[in-house]
Amino acid sequence: MKHVLQAMLLGLILLLSCDSQEEGSGNTNLSGFEVSIYDSDYSLAYSKIYHISDNELKVYFSGSLKEDKENTLFVRKMTPTQIGRIHRLIDGLALGDISDSYSNDCVEDGSQISIRLRIEDSNKSIHLSNYYLEDVAGIIQFVNTLTPSEHKILYEKDELIASQEECDEWH
Repeated sequence: MKHVLQAMLLGLILLLSCDSQEEGSGNTNLSGFEVSIYDSDYSLAYSKIYHISDNELKVYFSGSLKEDKENTLFVRKMTPTQIGRIHRLIDGLALGDISDSYSNDCVEDGSQISIRLRIEDSNKSIHLSNYYLEDVAGIIQFVNTLTPSEHKILYEKDELIASQEECDEWH
């Protein structure tokens, strides 16, 4: 009986140590890390800015009119697992292969998303104008898992791809 209890205890210790290693993976101690997403609606003259740094996500309102003030709409502390997830998403990007701008030239308004990544001393900005880019979709989807419904970024894969394909047929 004593050996069975020792084996169970050892198994529990191994299980917990594996679980905590998984939570910590993704280099959660990486310093100098920021993600900013600007979700703009030009027709309404405002943007929502999603900013991830260190261990929190902040969502701001930023108006383009003089009387508009930037204000915080939502703040959420991130868990080590969530921080690890965003690091893995960024680590998986081949930043050198991603262009600075992607556009569906058949649509003038609509989805205007800019993503700025700062990783230590490197910066990368990507602008998406009514365009679905698989490379960064995971980051947008991740941010949407952290935000309440009224602050989710509208980035509909099927709609954007259908619009891109329709535009390609005309050109």
